[in-house]
Amino acid sequence: MCFHFLTKSFLAVSIMALPLAAIQAGELMEIPSPEADAMKPIVSKDGPRMLSFYYDYFSEVDFDDESGSYQMHAARLQTPVAGGGGERFSWGVDAFFEYINFDVMDQPLLEDQDLYRTGLDLNFIWHKVNGSKWSPVIRLSPSLASDFESVTNDDFRMTAFVGSFYRQRPNLKWLFGLYYTDNLNDELLLPAFGVSWQPTEKMDVTLLGPRIDVSYRPQEDWRLGLFASAHSRSWNIEGDTGSESFEVNSMRTGVRVDYQMKEDLWLVMETGATMLNAVELLDNDEHEVFDDDAETGFFAKLGMRYRF
Repeated sequence: MCFHFLTKSFLAVSIMALPLAAIQAGELMEIPSPEADAMKPIVSKDGPRMLSFYYDYFSEVDFDDESGSYQMHAARLQTPVAGGGGERFSWGVDAFFEYINFDVMDQPLLEDQDLYRTGLDLNFIWHKVNGSKWSPVIRLSPSLASDFESVTNDDFRMTAFVGSFYRQRPNLKWLFGLYYTDNLNDELLLPAFGVSWQPTEKMDVTLLGPRIDVSYRPQEDWRLGLFASAHSRSWNIEGDTGSESFEVNSMRTGVRVDYQMKEDLWLVMETGATMLNAVELLDNDEHEVFDDDAETGFFAKLGMRYRF
């Protein structure tokens, strides 16, 4: 499949973005991922003491080779649980809950699904060790990804990152490290790389794995941006053969608007096209039940962030 080929190509050149959340300069820098965790803004304002909620709509798209079509609705809530630190070390724990409604039409091999993901993000960062430009980072994210018809060991997932930020200049930051996940029907240990550049006071450019963001702030309370990113989510579900693996993939490109409604309250809007859409279902023995690409569609996202 085209999406799977592109994903493997990204991995082969070690441009694997990660769902890393690192406390940096008193805020949380989030780095998006094409793997099973939901994509997040490149450098978001979701940080310590930040509550966020997002709703996603994914339009109906027809399968390429098989009969039928599908569409999705999704909601995600993330909230801080604990955190602290000082000038040299910071830590934080966030809890998240995600719900996705997968609605399929006229495809007998697939069923409508209510899919859930819940877990914790544990983040640790050492700031500018010994006065250097390096800030080591550790991130652990245990979670459950399931339809919750039954809960088994197959529902448990873990992603982890060990690496470091390197601040080359005040407006240029790099990220290097190792990334581990068991979310993609196999265990993977891969190099990870990222860069965040602010060429002017009002512009940001960030490239992290298969996602690129270019944003511009015309005013203090507005941020406008263009982005392209890969999305992949997988769950363990209860099927005819027992525990089965269900995966949905897409590539998104579009526009993003952030508006600061009040001092601590932001409205977030995204819309654009979904390409390289794909759905895969594996049975309990990891044999293929269904695997097909789908046509191009569109998506819309609406969310809010509130800083305590």
